[in-house]
Amino acid sequence: MLSSVMGAALVLASEAEGEHHEIVNELPFPSFYFGLIAFGALIALLLLTYAFRSVSTRHPDRDGMHEGPHDAPHDARAGSGH
Repeated sequence: MLSSVMGAALVLASEAEGEHHEIVNELPFPSFYFGLIAFGALIALLLLTYAFRSVSTRHPDRDGMHEGPHDAPHDARAGSGH
């Protein structure tokens, strides 16, 4: 409550003195283009992600380094308690 009263008093005091300065930062181009650039960047990232969708199938694991208990055939795991 006190801060709103103080804020109102400061606004009235500044208007009474005739000092009204606005800080205006101009954008380098219209705001519509910011959304257009962001949309284009996200579409580019989508296409980049889509380009790598099948990397694991194009590069099979040839040396067997990453084989684990879950890579064995289903019937070999039957007695393992999974």
